[in-house]
Amino acid sequence: ALAAMMSVVSVVQIRRETEIAGMRADFVSSISHELRTPLAQIKLYLETIRLGRASTPEARDWSLAHIDRETTRLGNLVENVLRFSRLGRNDGFPSDPIDLSSEVEKIVDEFRPLAASRKSEIDVKVMANPLVRLRPEGIRHVVVNLLDNAVKYGPVGQTITVCVDEREANAIVSVADQGSGVPAGDREAIWRAFARAKTETGAAGSGIGL
Repeated sequence: ALAAMMSVVSVVQIRRETEIAGMRADFVSSISHELRTPLAQIKLYLETIRLGRASTPEARDWSLAHIDRETTRLGNLVENVLRFSRLGRNDGFPSDPIDLSSEVEKIVDEFRPLAASRKSEIDVKVMANPLVRLRPEGIRHVVVNLLDNAVKYGPVGQTITVCVDEREANAIVSVADQGSGVPAGDREAIWRAFARAKTETGAAGSGIGL
């Protein structure tokens, strides 16, 4: 009986390790694709400027705006990978509270060019101005990931609503898009590392943002 039980445990462990190895392989493939895309765009617009194809100030500004947007996208991807590698480490707590609504508005303004690339608009609704003890880079990481998912998996031309509120001494930040949402069968799985839900848009992703 003990031998049979150990055999079952071994089979389950091997199956789990195989599943994790497969998800890691998918992660490497997905993150490589996601990193190549903004790099290719940056190179394209740099070549446009270098070869003199952007002959007017307006054309140069248009190319530079795209380079800036793709650089931001690349920075967000690299930040995701770095933060994922540090997952579980205790960085301590900040001593000074921050104005959450002001911080969220700054994050949204920074993200607007990426949303515009999918013809999406972002509407910010500040219902309260809670002070919270959070690191600014921590809340930025959360909100940017939610906005990125909203743009990536929502329809072209949508309006994304970001709301800051306070209820019963709890600060609440919500990001709502106009997409189809996460399928019911995937709502537990997406919280696992490297796991991704099936999407209508077929957009690439790493599975580490959430």
